[in-house]
Amino acid sequence: MDAVRLRGDRALREGRWAAALADLTSVAAATDDPAAWLGVGEASWWLGRLDDSVAAYRRAYTTALRSGDRESAVRCAAWLSISYTSDFGNRSVAHGWVRRAQRLLPEGAPGALHALVWVAHAHRLLPDAAAAGPWAARALDAAHRCGDRDLELVALAQSGHVAVARGDLEPGFALLDEAAAAALGDADRRFDTVVFVCCDMLGACALAGDTRRADEWCRVAEDFTSRWGCPFLYVECRTLYGALLLTAGRWAEADRLLTAVLTLDEKVCPAVHARAVAALATLRVRQGRLDEARAMLDRSRRPTTELDTARAEVALADGDPATARRLLERHGTTSLLCARAQAATGDLNAATTTAAALDPDGPEAVEASALTAAAQGCVAAAVDAFETAAARWADRSAPFEEARCLLELAESAMNDDPVLATARGRTAVTIFRELGAVAAADRSAAVLRRFGVRGPGIRATTRAGPDLDSGLTPREREVLDLLARGLTNPEIAGRLFVSRKTVAHHVSHILRKLGVRNRSEAAAYAAAHPEDGSPARCAAPGRGAILGV
Repeated sequence: MDAVRLRGDRALREGRWAAALADLTSVAAATDDPAAWLGVGEASWWLGRLDDSVAAYRRAYTTALRSGDRESAVRCAAWLSISYTSDFGNRSVAHGWVRRAQRLLPEGAPGALHALVWVAHAHRLLPDAAAAGPWAARALDAAHRCGDRDLELVALAQSGHVAVARGDLEPGFALLDEAAAAALGDADRRFDTVVFVCCDMLGACALAGDTRRADEWCRVAEDFTSRWGCPFLYVECRTLYGALLLTAGRWAEADRLLTAVLTLDEKVCPAVHARAVAALATLRVRQGRLDEARAMLDRSRRPTTELDTARAEVALADGDPATARRLLERHGTTSLLCARAQAATGDLNAATTTAAALDPDGPEAVEASALTAAAQGCVAAAVDAFETAAARWADRSAPFEEARCLLELAESAMNDDPVLATARGRTAVTIFRELGAVAAADRSAAVLRRFGVRGPGIRATTRAGPDLDSGLTPREREVLDLLARGLTNPEIAGRLFVSRKTVAHHVSHILRKLGVRNRSEAAAYAAAHPEDGSPARCAAPGRGAILGV
């Protein structure tokens, strides 16, 4: 039996999960040894057998307590907390296990065991920076003092995640990049270190809307999972990245990734599976495919925050804000969507309270304030707020949200400033059609027609995909003109009074629409097609410069 035990432990260290599971299961069954059950739990988790993994960790916890092995009991409790958080989305049970681990910690100077428990605390609480931050800091200090390199990298990544959640993006991602590089570049690191670090990295990218960084690290994670397995990381990466692509307007890629997650058995990772369903259902709502979104959500009966948020999206699209509000408020949700539902039911006091609870520097709070101002008939305040919110959404590379604010602005301003309203409404229609949000584009065009606006693009369409035949928008032609003169993105941003991110967003659209690979080819196109020059070049500067449309 000792030889089998050694062979199983070696297989576990080398990432040969099936062999490790076979050997350690036979050892655990014969000896009831907690360390063997721990190995069974670990190998089962890597193979995606979550129920078996939890059962093995529980057995290890029980046998460890019975034999007086408090260290193994603490490790089991900490890992059970982590699994219930990540795999099952059950934070109440996770809280119970981490509290149990905390109670069993030995007295004396903090060591690796303390760092593990404090990592589990932070893991359960993220992305709540205020709650998770102290635990991540304690874990980092303890891991550093005791020289546990793996736990130090995990805590370093958690600290970066906390910083990003706090809004400190540059220092946060510096910590995350460092942790990820070290975890993936060290041949002696533990496999689970890579999983922790990658998940914190992608979680932070999702919070910050950093699609580029997520794309780069996802490729690294793909290499890791293709070699070592880990169904959890496979679905977690795709779900987080798919949600990011959805926000960034890269809907075809988001659809492919999220659909791939849903082809896997829900038991592989039920919590992540639910998030993927919610994200894909939200995409279907934005595409105007409400029946598909409803059917998808009806098959997922779990009352998670993410799924109920997607159900609220469907309810709002159906013109039922009361149901949307009920779904969101039962989770205590403070979000822009909740403010939209509250405003739509006429409860402006509640919407104002929700807006005040949102990050004042983010577009969500500004858009929520704009909604209440519009509902109260404060046209000038609503227009200014919608314009600011649209600009901030553009800076986040969130085109659907940007277009939504522009449409709301158009409706608010149409009587007082029809020129501005028409311009913003046309831009909203264009963005929606480029995304493939056909229903939203048609609703926007209908709003403009109701106010007597006519002309190219203000028509209904039954096309299911992006309307790329309409060519470049006036703002894109203006950016192309400046690009062709050799100006850099920062120089263009300064010339047009927009952010660098907004310019990068326009340049990306220009390259895609023209079918060229780089700025040089775009400049060559501009030189060869002077008839496509920017009419905006001769226009008087106005409020449009703020939005970059």
